[in-house]
Formats: sequence, C-alpha cells, structure tokens
Amino acid sequence: MIDIDNFKNINEQVNNFNIIGDYKFPLSFSIGYDIYNPIRDSQVKDFIKYLDVKMYESKKKKKRK
Repeated sequence: MIDIDNFKNINEQVNNFNIIGDYKFPLSFSIGYDIYNPIRDSQVKDFIKYLDVKMYESKKKKKRK
C-alpha cells in the first residue's frame, strides 16, 4: 500500500523546487487516490475510473489557485 504522507511529502518537495528554482515552467503533478471499497467498487476497472475522476478533480483545484 502506498502511504498518502509520501505523496504529501513529494508535493512539498515539488513546491520547494518551484520556489527555489528559476525555471520558465513550474513542475506539478496530480494524483487520484482513495482506499479500495469493495461495496462501491465491485470491479477493479470501476475503482480505476473513480481514481481517474479524483485525479482530474485535483487538477481542477490546482488551476483555480
């Protein structure tokens, strides 16, 4: 299982990279994550679709900032 805190740490490091560096374009990434729920996600493909939606929600939030 991937630790969510690791993703938060990576995000902080990317933010620091963008602050410290003098680059033309900032580095960014978006991740869709959740805990598998067999009741909601009866098939793996449904869970992957759900995570994809979460990733795009994350991207939209970043664009609004």
